[in-house]
Amino acid sequence: MSDKITVLCCLVESEEPQFKEREEVTDIVLGGIDRQDLPDLCDVFVESAVWEKTGEDLTEEQLEQLLGYYECEIHELAYRQATGG
Repeated sequence: MSDKITVLCCLVESEEPQFKEREEVTDIVLGGIDRQDLPDLCDVFVESAVWEKTGEDLTEEQLEQLLGYYECEIHELAYRQATGG
C-alpha cells in the first residue's frame, strides 16, 4: 500500500521532540495487517516509508516514531488496505 501522511519533522531527536516544519511521508508500506483482526489491527507496523521532499527512506527509528506519533493515521491506512477501501 502506498499513501501519504503529512508529519511534523523533528528538529532535535530526543524523548520530547521539538518540531520545526511539516513534511510529507509517502510510499508507506504497512505490515502485520490481518483481516481477521478487524477492526483492531493491533499488529500493524510500518515496514518502510520515504520522505517525499528528498526521496530518502525513513530510518528504523523514524518508522517507529511515525507509528507512535501518527497511530490514528497509520491505523486508517491499514483499515483501508484491509477492507479494500
